[in-house]
Amino acid sequence: MKLSINRESEIPLHDQLVTQIALLIAAGVIKSGQRLPSVRALAQQLDVHRNTIAAVYNALEQDGVVTIKAGSGVRALEQQTTGAWKEGVALKHLATQFVAEAREHGHGDDALREAFELALRPPRIERLLVVDPHADFHPVYRHELTRSFRMPVETRTLDQLDDAVLTGSLLLTSVYHLAPLRARIGTAPVIVFQVNAAESLLARVKALPDGHTLGLISVSDTLRRMAKEVFAGLRGEKLLLLEAHPQDEAALKALVRLSDVLLVDSPSQLDVRRLSPKPTWDFQLIPDESLRSLAQHLPSEAFVGAHPGAAT
Repeated sequence: MKLSINRESEIPLHDQLVTQIALLIAAGVIKSGQRLPSVRALAQQLDVHRNTIAAVYNALEQDGVVTIKAGSGVRALEQQTTGAWKEGVALKHLATQFVAEAREHGHGDDALREAFELALRPPRIERLLVVDPHADFHPVYRHELTRSFRMPVETRTLDQLDDAVLTGSLLLTSVYHLAPLRARIGTAPVIVFQVNAAESLLARVKALPDGHTLGLISVSDTLRRMAKEVFAGLRGEKLLLLEAHPQDEAALKALVRLSDVLLVDSPSQLDVRRLSPKPTWDFQLIPDESLRSLAQHLPSEAFVGAHPGAAT
């Protein structure tokens, strides 16, 4: 597990580590169920106090990203697949058990046949529905998905979910938010996507000369905060970070003027390019691999394609 910390940064080590580990899990770099280093081992690796690492792991557990159990240590959240087969259970046995239980409840053969026929028909998907507690991420998801799929895209926080919007929706969320979503909707099917690990982008940031200014432009306050925490651990005070919301015209113009390189989310790219010819690094929140994986759950004509030219 590769982590970077910077003790000279104004961002606390705790926040640097929580964000980095959470992103590694959300991006699939740390696999589902994978064991993380012990508190002692990670503290020694990073040369920080054990209490700091313990607090980091506790924060991740509270967010539902990891589990902490005596004897098995700290592990990334185990993704539960809806309707997963139980080992050694034959299809014929499952069908027989279902029919027996249905008959016990008074259902006849005609009703059973109708139920099976309905179950075998693929559900009609009317929209993609992304669930993320951070509402400021929603415009990013909508922009990236609508340019890759020919179908409506909606976004909701957990509190905004109801039966009306769930009907006809293909639910999408990141592994970071899977646990609270499962608690809200039970066993309903959910497609879990990975977020962009942005390894090549991080390498480019790491290679910037000392004293350079990197401008962060995003419609999401949370995304800008997370980027600052990651870059603080990566470069600390050797790299000046500026940030702006694209709708804050005065701040945006000042940022463009002062920055050597601009890091821009997908909804902001056109506006920034109209404003400045400076080098622009585009950031795509959902990687192409996740988009192609999502396309397998939809009619072939719904997928426009991965967006070319985005940083991955």
